[in-house]
Amino acid sequence: MKTRYRKQIPQKGQPTTGRGGFTLVETMIAMALGIVLLGTLYGILSFQDHSFHVQEENTDMIHNARSAMDLLFREIRMAGYHFNPLLKAAAGIIAADAQAIVFTQDLNGDGDTTGAGESITFALQTEGGIQKLMRTSGGASSPIAVYVEALAFRYWNDAGNELASPVASPDQIRKIGITLTTRSIHPDPGYPQNGGYRLYALTSQVFPRNTSP
Repeated sequence: MKTRYRKQIPQKGQPTTGRGGFTLVETMIAMALGIVLLGTLYGILSFQDHSFHVQEENTDMIHNARSAMDLLFREIRMAGYHFNPLLKAAAGIIAADAQAIVFTQDLNGDGDTTGAGESITFALQTEGGIQKLMRTSGGASSPIAVYVEALAFRYWNDAGNELASPVASPDQIRKIGITLTTRSIHPDPGYPQNGGYRLYALTSQVFPRNTSP
């Protein structure tokens, strides 16, 4: 005698057991959560990338200013240098104003300042929309700092009085104040000042060793 089994059909509203997969609602919720997580991750990575580039530009800006100021200090301090004191040439500060300085040295001791590298000028120059601090000597110019926002020279005599610029008698100069300001290469949208450009300023005072009478 055969035993018959009757298949049970689930009633309406009764949960079915043993069914695999996800419902449409579950899938949509999972997708929404995934999009939120991806958006959050993208925001974190973008912020880190932006912070890295800002820090990198700040480092370059500071190094740019410091290396240029170091060269300015060392070379201006040697203005009027005479290799041979017995052949004292007419070396010294030739011209001085608020944004440029020209001086000479007798490096080879021949009694004049016409030799290679014996006349030096520091001044600003703009090339391709980029302002640079240039060092000119022997007719050749080379940048010692780029993306320069400002350069300012101030001058004092041996009595401590500040001299008006341009200095009428450069041979009276005994102290020189230098302020050099560089800026970042690109503007930072999150930085509200200076059109988004970050600035770095250095100030130094130089006492030329060879300009005393």
